[in-house]
Amino acid sequence: MEGGKDTLVPDDDVTVELAISPHHSIETEDRQTDVQLDVDDDDGEDTVEMDEAKAAGRKVVMLPLILFADDTSGNKSKKWHKFESWYLLLAGLPRHMNAKVENIHFLCSSDSMSALDMANPIADELILLEGSGLEVYDALHNEHVLVIAPILLFIADNPMASLLLNHLGGSAIKYCRICMADRDESPDIISAIRTLQDSLQQMVVISSQRTQQLKDQHRTLYGVREDSNPLLHIPGDAYRCFPLELLHTLLLGPVKYFLIEVMATFSKAQKEEILARMKAFNFSGFHVKVHGNVCYHHKSFVGRDYKAWSQMALFIISPYLTEGQQKVLLALSKVFRIAYCDFFDPAEADTLHQICVGFVHTLYTDAVKVLKTFTIHMKYKGFFNSIPSKLLNADREIYKPGTARMATSYNGKLNLLKVHATIIDGTILELQQLETPYSVITHLGSMDDNVQEYRAVVSNCSELVHSGDYVELHPPFCEFKYGQLLTTIQLKSGRTLCLVQGFLALQLPNGQPLFNDFECPLFTLSRTLFTVDSTRIQKAVSMVHECGNHCKFEKSVVLNTVEREQVADTKLVFLHDWTQLLYCLNVYCVL
Repeated sequence: MEGGKDTLVPDDDVTVELAISPHHSIETEDRQTDVQLDVDDDDGEDTVEMDEAKAAGRKVVMLPLILFADDTSGNKSKKWHKFESWYLLLAGLPRHMNAKVENIHFLCSSDSMSALDMANPIADELILLEGSGLEVYDALHNEHVLVIAPILLFIADNPMASLLLNHLGGSAIKYCRICMADRDESPDIISAIRTLQDSLQQMVVISSQRTQQLKDQHRTLYGVREDSNPLLHIPGDAYRCFPLELLHTLLLGPVKYFLIEVMATFSKAQKEEILARMKAFNFSGFHVKVHGNVCYHHKSFVGRDYKAWSQMALFIISPYLTEGQQKVLLALSKVFRIAYCDFFDPAEADTLHQICVGFVHTLYTDAVKVLKTFTIHMKYKGFFNSIPSKLLNADREIYKPGTARMATSYNGKLNLLKVHATIIDGTILELQQLETPYSVITHLGSMDDNVQEYRAVVSNCSELVHSGDYVELHPPFCEFKYGQLLTTIQLKSGRTLCLVQGFLALQLPNGQPLFNDFECPLFTLSRTLFTVDSTRIQKAVSMVHECGNHCKFEKSVVLNTVEREQVADTKLVFLHDWTQLLYCLNVYCVL
């Protein structure tokens, strides 16, 4: 039960509450603790055997923990005055609550000690919590309970994870911290999986060597160091407690290297066109935009810039790529969509795994340079251990869904565009005139002239949706699941309505949806307007105009201020042909 508690009753009067994540599998056959969880595969029932003397008739609560270690900055750049810190999270909390500051517990930080050096007292406490437990008072049930707190997982980026596992890192010949893969092997070859028992034996072998040269040779052979590590003594297999980290594995790995590689092949004129396309791109549904000039500053991008770029790259640079590069970019976009989605259905695990496998093979055949990064190999095995990373922005939770925001001021009455009928909730209107998708304001007819117009509304996902953005409706209105928010109005009674222009899904004769070359469903912008209650605006989505040969580039004269003087300059702009009403739903916009 996700985020819930399953109550298991063993022999006698010992009750155990187990609050664990559904993605976690507990293996305790090698743990020297007083709590064992045995899973019977035949009937699916969990049985718990516990030391009754320790429980002493008390309720026993299982409280899985998550440890997080990372570098934090004491300055504007982590290059100077870098702190290494440890944090603690409760794994049983829902994911949107886990990310809140009040639920992240600070443990320690230092600018002179490494995270591994600070781990000694932390490991001692964790061993105590999982082994002997801790008696606490439960105010809800008015009784003392015994809390057993095992480690569910460690969260760290790849360099930190390698450090905490005594691994030599990505620059080693045995570059993978998950398996024994060798740099001379193909990245799609799965070698023997690393385990704690094997690694401890390898460390003993390294320590037993008599000379420093022999020790170096065995470190290279195994890919590990023999340094003392308190985390390896925590019950369980530490090598299975580190999920795959996405920032370096995906964004600062293949996404970065692929962008560097293809940008080096573009001419100055092509780069100018790319910038014009980005300028004309509609960022509806995006929570972050690319900061800086993607054609010339991409080498200095950070993770959020590559994250934003990955959601739009297919629609910006595909016309300038070779067939092989297009295959790589499409495969990369598919993997990005999986990595940063809200959730995925476990029943689709095989399909998603094949996407990751196909991604590795595509890179291996069509983008050999990108394979210089070790992260491609790691994606082949451990991708689904990663945690979906879309989190609610706390700043957006201060507004109630359906609340109109950003009022438009007028001198006198509203400037209204006349349509055929008076708007009431649910009335379908046919456009008599449509100047641009952003300038439509409805005629309110017999309604009060004091009605207020707003330029934004708060969606059910607690995000601000502006006029002109594309939205998802829940529940759908007739056959319209998606539409374009034209304006938001608040009546004198306090009711808030949204005027939406609907999208019609294109289908094949057999009723199946029609997709474009990027595997995005196609829609056509209808000439139908309708009003819905503001609470039906589920979230903003990304709709991309299908340009084809209709949209074009033009030179435009712009005035730039140079030393207090205005200087005329020509600039390339990309003009959409809005008479072409074909769009596609950008399924790669997941953040």
